[in-house]
Amino acid sequence: MEKIKKQRIILTAVLISYFLIIMSNSVIFTGVVNIQRDLSLSAKALPWVSNSYSLTFGGLLLLAGRLGDIFEKKLIFIIGIVVFGISSLLVGIANTSGLMILARAVQGIGASIIAPTSLALLLDTFAGAERTKAIALYGATAGIGSSVGLVVGGLFASLWTWRIGFLINFPIAAVLLYLVLKYVSSQAQHEGSKIDFGGSLLSILAVASILYAMTADSNQLIFLAIGIVLLIAFIVLEKKISRPIMPITLFQDPERIGAYIARFFYMAAMMSFWFFTPQLMQNTMNFTPLWVGFGFFPMTMVMYIVAMRLPIMTEKIGNARILRIGMVLTLLGMIWVCCFQSGFGYWFGIAAPMILVGAGQSMVISPLTVSGVVRTRGEESGAASGLVNAVHQIGGAVGLALITLLAGSIGNQVFRYRISMIVATVLVGFAYIATLLLVRIEKND
Repeated sequence: MEKIKKQRIILTAVLISYFLIIMSNSVIFTGVVNIQRDLSLSAKALPWVSNSYSLTFGGLLLLAGRLGDIFEKKLIFIIGIVVFGISSLLVGIANTSGLMILARAVQGIGASIIAPTSLALLLDTFAGAERTKAIALYGATAGIGSSVGLVVGGLFASLWTWRIGFLINFPIAAVLLYLVLKYVSSQAQHEGSKIDFGGSLLSILAVASILYAMTADSNQLIFLAIGIVLLIAFIVLEKKISRPIMPITLFQDPERIGAYIARFFYMAAMMSFWFFTPQLMQNTMNFTPLWVGFGFFPMTMVMYIVAMRLPIMTEKIGNARILRIGMVLTLLGMIWVCCFQSGFGYWFGIAAPMILVGAGQSMVISPLTVSGVVRTRGEESGAASGLVNAVHQIGGAVGLALITLLAGSIGNQVFRYRISMIVATVLVGFAYIATLLLVRIEKND
């Protein structure tokens, strides 16, 4: 009984920590106008409120994940919570654009530690069917956090101040720190304290270069080429050393490869949906930031409902079938928004397809997370978790940049939205194909 209580507390702490780091990214979308006004941000500086977080978050994920394998996961997780909590406080009290952007970058560092380490803690705490249920809730938290972030960002920005969306992270982080210190057990190290410094540096520079190429307003091709070259050098190095930051054995399982590919394309589509839909609601439907947040409430609710039912559904029909049903629901919702017309209105044009996309996303992310860490050894859990989260972040950034490049210059808001969603739908299609080819359905699944 004591063991079950401890597992539930650890699960709660992990889910809340993951929820916070996801929400802290999307809370920007509906509060960005007020942030720009309060801090007198220039048009060039404004994107870096989000980009600085994404760069450090995505760039450090592989290193942070591997540190959890080399050192004690509890210690690394505590460091992540402390860094994230303090930096959130600094974001909330920032009175200059420079301090805001710097604090957001540090917040991304904390998030990069929390994301893979929290998932690795779940893998160490649970086994068998209980592990699948825990990962299902973990995966669903990603979508719920994004949706709630829009609601919270719009609510605070409209009624009080955008700062509250960050300040609340500090007391929550303090509670999480207490729970981790009291209930998470110290565990033996798997591999000693040897760090792959060469691989760490190459992975950080490669991911950061690629992400910067996706977000910069100049020299994109140069940074993309540098990132690709560094990535190739990283892979070559990882094949040669005995204790790599990213074990190449992670790519020896077809199901894991399928999960990585599918997650990349799926998040490329979903990040674009999250980014362009609030813009459409504000610019075409004249929604305020507050009402944009409330406008995403149907999606938030259906994601929550599906997430709560997901462990039971997974037990009955298996992860692979859940994944494919979720892909189909997402495709149907995305095809619907591709047909958006000004005369459709909110309920038919946005809310109804949003429900399909929300249900689909809750059913997709969890199984992809399970497949991304399936059949990994204990000494690989942190690295596998880091890779899952790195693919998640890079996919979203690449997709958003690609769709912005293709549709950003279109003057008509509705037409630009439709073109953006058509490209996003094609990306979901690629993700679906990857799951069909590589994520298998077991006989007992």
